[in-house]
Amino acid sequence: LWRSVARSHADDAFTGEGAARFPGRYNGTGTRAVYLGDCPGGCGLELLASYAAPEALMTHLLIEVEVAAALVDLRIPRNLQRYGVTAADLIRPDDYEVPRRVGTRLCRERRPGAIVPAATVARAFNVVVYPDVWDRFVVRGRVPLALDERLLGLVGAERA
Repeated sequence: LWRSVARSHADDAFTGEGAARFPGRYNGTGTRAVYLGDCPGGCGLELLASYAAPEALMTHLLIEVEVAAALVDLRIPRNLQRYGVTAADLIRPDDYEVPRRVGTRLCRERRPGAIVPAATVARAFNVVVYPDVWDRFVVRGRVPLALDERLLGLVGAERA
């Protein structure tokens, strides 16, 4: 799994504090969460899809990480049914109400996190981990996030 984070926040990459201040798809304000991608490309696409300051993209690192927690796999129909949602509910581009409700329930049930369908690319997945429940991340390595100039051009960013 991979985590993209600004270099200035690399030491705090797995605290979930940023997500607690700036809520994500599976957490509300005050709930610590760490979001991971299934591959470096997934991390890059998430940044391109949501980052407000394109020039900041060049300041990101990719951190390869291992998560050995028992995660709820929300790609599996019986798990979606258990949580009363559909895959489409979880990837709506402008409505986080349902996934945040699922995240609240996961935390209440003391689940470490979930494997969730990626909203950016069909068949890709992301992982959300709740550090208040589980926080034993194993970092395998760090590399600069390197995006193709064509992608940077799409969001108006230029390499320095």
